[in-house]
Amino acid sequence: MMNKNHKLPKDGQLAIENKSHGHIRFVSFNVNGVKTLFNYHPWNTFSQQFDPAFDFLKADIISLQELKLSSTTLKDLKLVSLKNYKSFISLPRIKKGYSGVGLFVRIPDDKEDVTVKSSLRIVKAEEGVSGFLKSPEDPERCYRDLPESDSIGGYPRIDNTLGVELDKEGRCICIELASNLVVFSVYCPANSSQTQTGETYRMNFLRALFERCYNLKYVHKKEVVVLGDINVCVDLIDHADELNARVKNNLVTNPILLGSPNSGNLFERANVEECNKFKSSTPARKLLNSYVVQSENFKDLSTGRNFLFDSTRIKQERRMNMFTVWNTLTNARQSNYGSRIDLILASSEEMCNNISRANILPNIMGSDHCPVFTDFDSTSIAPNRDIQHSLVPEKLKFEAKYYYNLDRYHDISQMFKVGTTKRSKHKLEKSPDELPNGQSPSENMNTSRKRVKAKTISDYFSKN
Repeated sequence: MMNKNHKLPKDGQLAIENKSHGHIRFVSFNVNGVKTLFNYHPWNTFSQQFDPAFDFLKADIISLQELKLSSTTLKDLKLVSLKNYKSFISLPRIKKGYSGVGLFVRIPDDKEDVTVKSSLRIVKAEEGVSGFLKSPEDPERCYRDLPESDSIGGYPRIDNTLGVELDKEGRCICIELASNLVVFSVYCPANSSQTQTGETYRMNFLRALFERCYNLKYVHKKEVVVLGDINVCVDLIDHADELNARVKNNLVTNPILLGSPNSGNLFERANVEECNKFKSSTPARKLLNSYVVQSENFKDLSTGRNFLFDSTRIKQERRMNMFTVWNTLTNARQSNYGSRIDLILASSEEMCNNISRANILPNIMGSDHCPVFTDFDSTSIAPNRDIQHSLVPEKLKFEAKYYYNLDRYHDISQMFKVGTTKRSKHKLEKSPDELPNGQSPSENMNTSRKRVKAKTISDYFSKN
């Protein structure tokens, strides 16, 4: 857990870079427990409100990982019915208070540029990476069984059992925008326990994610952005531990001795062999590097499937010591000894040629991770694309306030204003973490209202 007695950065260091006009800011932040975020500066100045917190980051599309919420605790947070953002939240169906991701999309003003509006209007939304979870739009079918016009598509070639297994931990949200861009908010498995089962799960998740991204681009002709905690480093310069170990074993030249300790370009050219080896040093890293577009130093490692651009590197190039997560037990953040595993990957070369800003925000506290952001020119996301209003649904049932049956509650105080009759009417609805695998909360709500048989206490608990 983060040490709350850390030395706060000076106010000037908390300033967030402004966006250029007409640009869309994507932000990723692993909050390591969203309930504790407001214990830290600057979040403690926002009165437990997420609208001003997201505005502070100047975010248009923001992914939060490791929410560590259950459907019960979700009700206590003002994270669902936001004034300025649409909320999409995936919680684990097992291990309450574990994992969990959110994706929040700013609601554009009608007076904004048409390309900005097209870049922020949501036409479809899905939970999970596999497409095997039940769709709240049609509870009788899973996402991948919906008509092509109603699904996002690109689903990986896996079976139902594996698909539901991958998606029961609340690790992925997927939306499609009116601009024909598909956005994935992900918290990829880390296999911290180093078990074979954990590694198999991790690799299956990553394969499914990247296969789906590839299919969306090359089969469905849709561009993709993947943002979140990937839990894998792309390069040796992204991993202080691994780099330091090689320096100690005289396998690489110490960057300090090269005369420019922050130049990854200089370091990589002086240590090509070890930097190459690192890229395939684990199965997860090898897989990631088979899809990420390689820098000039490693063009010979391209597989022919490399189509995801590391957007932060496009602006920051081969800068070293650009870490996004640190070990809090060793106070490693103070000495900037960490790794870079929080990424914003984009498939569109046009979008990546029109990035105005992209960086990490290491002075923003609240987690063992820091936020990262990338600003894309909206004209590269939605070139000359006007919104077909008929394609933008008035209501998406996976939007959090509908999906978790919280649309009647704008804040916790309003919950207590609802009459006893209304409370009893809905009290049989199960929370997502009590549902059978693959079932959505709205599906359970529809079936629960049809029941007339009296309930016993045992009926309130999941049998799965």
